[in-house]
Amino acid sequence: MRTLALRGSVVTDHEILAEGTVLIEGATIRGVGRKRVEADEVVEMPGSFLVPGFVDLQVNGAFGVDVVSRPESLGELSDGLLATGTTSYLPTIVTLPLDEYPSLLSGIPLDANAGAEPLGLHLEGPFISQNKRGAHSEDAVAEPDPDALRGMLEVAPVKMVTLAPEVPGAQGLMDVAHERDAVVSLGHSEASFEEAYAALDAGAQSVTHLFNAMSPLHHREPGLPGAALAHPWAVCGLVVDGRHVHPEMVRLEYVYENLMVGVQARNSKLRERAERVVREVTGCGEQESRHALERSGNDVRLAVLLIDGAGSMEEARSRLQEARGSLRRARGSGG
Repeated sequence: MRTLALRGSVVTDHEILAEGTVLIEGATIRGVGRKRVEADEVVEMPGSFLVPGFVDLQVNGAFGVDVVSRPESLGELSDGLLATGTTSYLPTIVTLPLDEYPSLLSGIPLDANAGAEPLGLHLEGPFISQNKRGAHSEDAVAEPDPDALRGMLEVAPVKMVTLAPEVPGAQGLMDVAHERDAVVSLGHSEASFEEAYAALDAGAQSVTHLFNAMSPLHHREPGLPGAALAHPWAVCGLVVDGRHVHPEMVRLEYVYENLMVGVQARNSKLRERAERVVREVTGCGEQESRHALERSGNDVRLAVLLIDGAGSMEEARSRLQEARGSLRRARGSGG
């Protein structure tokens, strides 16, 4: 079968291979690495990034298609997303009156397209905070109703449910979601730090559009954002359009929660930033931070683990992989 080798900056789980190779055979990726390989065709892509397909967990609509009002056009949405590099996603349903969910959910054609793959549905509501509903309909926000949620999960492959954990009865919703293997995400919420952290301890795994439509991050009351940053298991979504979240807050999340693959220090300003982050996290000196970044290929997380005592790059990568990319968990696994 014909083989194709793509050469460029290859983004992997834990680092960027500046001169990497992706080997493709037919429709299958056969290998990813640093070395040049023999292939029927080699395509050099200098200055370009080769990135795994994006997985978007919240897509309410795009390209003129709204998931709620035009579910029959989901194929158009999938085609448009694929052109952006998104290969799979969760079509997301905003808050609706409870009696409208069964017919809508059962009628969304999740398998009738050839573009990005819908992995299931994301229910963003209706069990959210009235005070943090954002653009969601005031009249449609509902009190927690486990039976209603169970009915929704029975008629469609719902993979994620966004809810407000501080609302009385929210734990019952979480229990139903867990029964059906749906991920609970916290959002549209005015939860305190303690309430949000307790919900994450109780099995919530994600936070929907961090910083938006939730209690604020304050130095005396960190709120839901603080719990999301502090908890070792929370995975956070961000709306990175330069408007919903200030770019510096995105960088803060980038450094603290590792939503991206690491800082690649390719100019003096970025190098200084990366070295400063490593020093702040580990308490090491300037020379040690610089040396660790050089060893790690300018990956901040790997550099931190090397300073923490990882005996080799292989050990640092292994610890990060076992921790599913979370630096906080990886640092805890080394003691």
